[in-house]
Amino acid sequence: MQHQHVAITAQLGPTPANHGVTRARQVLRQRQERVYFTVGHGEVGLTEEAQGLGVLKQRLEEYGYAVEDSLFLARAGEVPQDCSVLVIAGPHGPLLASEVQAVERF
Repeated sequence: MQHQHVAITAQLGPTPANHGVTRARQVLRQRQERVYFTVGHGEVGLTEEAQGLGVLKQRLEEYGYAVEDSLFLARAGEVPQDCSVLVIAGPHGPLLASEVQAVERF
């Protein structure tokens, strides 16, 4: 089975209907795999309801997706092999060069 990898960087606005969340939902409806949310650059957390990601996490879990909400790329060095969708939700600072390279390899 060939995997489609998707990296999503969302610039989150004041409404939960942003393009990153919508794209993630579209891709994920097609299969049951693992979703990783990055941390370490002030990204929006999955529990911050105002941004809509808490709702996204709930829906993903309802559909049987595994949601990992603490991928620290600087420490991990690579995006995990079991990652199907990588979400970098509104970072407040730039990624390190090694993190950008890891995302590009993904």
